Amino acid sequence: MERAPVNSKKGDPIPLMVALQQEGSLRKFQDDYLYWDKLKYKTGDRNPEEVWAALKFHRNLYRNTVQFGKY
Repeated sequence: MERAPVNSKKGDPIPLMVALQQEGSLRKFQDDYLYWDKLKYKTGDRNPEEVWAALKFHRNLYRNTVQFGKY
């Protein structure tokens, strides 16, 4: 499996994340929960690494911690 690119500190992923939300692409990527090896071919005319950074930012923003009791 190919390793995902490391998120660089260049640029702000928020404007791209908002644009992807408005066009509906972000929901599709989230519903399919695509990993880098599949996502990089479905970004259209956008830079795949920037889309990956925006998607990872969105996933970190809305993540939930699951607790399994006292085990």
